[in-house]
This record gives sequence, structure tokens and C-alpha cells, in this order.
Amino acid sequence: MGISPLTTSVAGSSAAGPAMDPEIEETIRRWKTAKFLTETPEGLKLSLSEWPIGIRQEDMDTVLWLLNDTRSPLTSLTIDFCPGMSKEYIDAIAGALKDNSHLVSLCLIPGLMERINLEQDPHESQRGEVLAMALTVNTTLTQLCFYGQGIRDSGGLQFAQVLRTNSSLTSLDLGHNGIQPNATSAIAQALIANSSLQTLRMFKNCTGEAYPDVAELVSKNSTLTQLDIADNAIPAQGMASIGQALLTNTTLTGLTCMANDARDDVPQVFADVIRSNPTLMTLNLAFTKINNEGALRIADALPYTTSLTRLCIGENTEVVWQDAYPALARGLYSNSSITYLRTSVGRGSISFQQMDHYSKRNTYNAKKRVESLFELLWVATNGATVLEPSTSQIVEL
Repeated sequence: MGISPLTTSVAGSSAAGPAMDPEIEETIRRWKTAKFLTETPEGLKLSLSEWPIGIRQEDMDTVLWLLNDTRSPLTSLTIDFCPGMSKEYIDAIAGALKDNSHLVSLCLIPGLMERINLEQDPHESQRGEVLAMALTVNTTLTQLCFYGQGIRDSGGLQFAQVLRTNSSLTSLDLGHNGIQPNATSAIAQALIANSSLQTLRMFKNCTGEAYPDVAELVSKNSTLTQLDIADNAIPAQGMASIGQALLTNTTLTGLTCMANDARDDVPQVFADVIRSNPTLMTLNLAFTKINNEGALRIADALPYTTSLTRLCIGENTEVVWQDAYPALARGLYSNSSITYLRTSVGRGSISFQQMDHYSKRNTYNAKKRVESLFELLWVATNGATVLEPSTSQIVEL
């Protein structure tokens, strides 16, 4: 299925935008009726998420028309897990970004069959080339999800070049793209000097032996706040290096490392991170092969953190953490910040009940601290009297 003549004519449209033919007008009407296309204070938002009938030619013509119309600017476009999202369609959207000055958020995720075809393609993919070229001139896009496109090293290296000069992207998702260590290293090195990107998701690629560059990124970058490197075949040595880098990082608030290798001394490194890192709020170490002894070290660190709010260390071993579960409960008892602790302990156990109780206590106390601060600010501003809550408003934990 090819792109219709409208696709090429759009690029040469006037500044006011291309003319709307009846078919496009009808598609827009259907999307608005179904709440796929909505108006926000910032502009139009189009979300075709898991659309069962798939992307058709008339749909893509309408998408491209919206991208080129400046009278009612499209600021957000999401097309994810929709059948029929071909390479040609993705390239057409990417190419439209060169002349686009209003799209802020773009999410393109192929449907399952399309993604499988991309993964099985024996040839080196150039999937990222058109989009990377567009991003060298586009200065409007801030959020980009280019997940499951099969861009591999070729596309990964092109994105690395973009990240060296692009100063508008704040969030980038390149998950499930078959990116190997060479291109991962290039992306990490590009981001060391990048001062705009705040969120990077590299889920399920093959970071593996590129861990020294990822660790250097964590230690030197002062802009990233969220990093997802889950399921990347990172060995225990690499996980330890990344953990060591976190000891000096003061900007990262969320790190997802699940489904890598955290055996041997890795739990002690992350226990040190929990004790001393002042900014990390969420840490995911699920499926990382942490044993009973490693979990005990993490448990010992819980009373010392005041920043961590969410910790996931579940699904780590087939052997029950007989000593670790009670230790985690004791650690959480002396902790005031963690509101979510995910382990593999059974819901009916004493340890689970204790951990659930203490996390709920912390959630309640955190809410009351915010409410108390608001009350103090209100009193300072308005001189009003704060009424004490009635007995019925107090929740016993």
C-alpha cells in the first residue's frame, strides 16, 4: 500500500495549511465523535491507540493533513499498536516533521505483526534515518516514542548524532529496537553533553557491554531524571558500575534496571545508593537474581533513606528469602519515605502484612505533610484559623 498523491502535495502547501477535501473532513468528524481527536488548551490531540480496524490510506492522509495545517495545530500524535502502520506511513510522518513547527509529542509504536516483521528483517534497518534527519531541523518536538521500529545500530547511531545537537527533546523512548552496544555507547556519550533530555527509555535492547559508557553517563550527566535500561543483558559488573555512578549523581530520580544481573556484590552497591543518594525516588531491581543475602543488605539500608518512595525487588529468586522478608519489614518500620515496596512474599504472610501496613502508614503521613504545608501557607497568606480534623477524619493504621 503506497502513499496517495495528497501526501506529496501537502509538503508544498501554503502557510495556512492544505485544503480539506470531503474524505478528510469526514475522517476528522468520525475521530472527534469517537474522542480520538480532542481539543486542548495547547492544541489538537490525536490518539489512535490499539485501534482494531488499523491504519488505512484515508487515515494516513488525514494525519498528514493535520500535521501540515497551522490553523488548528496538532500538538500531540499517538499511533500505537495499530495494524497496518507500515514503514512508508512512518517515514511519511517523520518526513512531515521537517516543516512542522507545532507538534510537541509524537508516539509511534507498530502493531504486533509489523514489529515481528521488523525484528525478523535480515537486512540492517534504516528505520531511524528519516526521523533523525527531521530532528536535525525540527525545534518543536519535546517528547518522542519510537518504540519497536527495528532501527538497530544504524538508526541508533543516527539518533546519537541528533542528540549531540538537538536541544528541544526532553523525553526519548527507543525501547525494543535491537540497538547493540556500539550504538548504545554512542547514545550515552552524546548525552553526557546534552542538557535538555530528561527521560531516556532503552528497554529491551542490548546495552550489555556498553555499560562503562552508561555508567559514565549516569555519573556526568546533570539533566536526566528518568532512565530505563531494563532487560538489556547488563552483567553484574556493569550493574555494579552503574550503581557506583549513582553514588555521585544528584539529578536522577528514577532508575529501572529490572531483568539484568544483580548478583554477587551488586546488592551492596545499591544498598549504599539507597543509604546515601539524596534524590533517587524510584528504583526497580526486579528479576535481577538478588539472593537472600543481597536482599538483607538492601533491607539494612531502608531506615537511612528519606528520598526513596518506590522500591521493587520482586521476582528475584526461586528460593524463598526466609531471613530477608522479616528484615525488609523491620527496615520499612524504621523508614518514613517508602510508600511502595514490591517483593515476592506471599500476600498472606506476616511479613507482607507488616510491609503493607508500614507503606500505607508512610503514604498517609506523606499526604498529611503536604496538607499541613498547604495549611501553613494558607494561614500565612490569609491569616485564617486551621480547624483540627474531627475524630471521624483520622485514619488509624
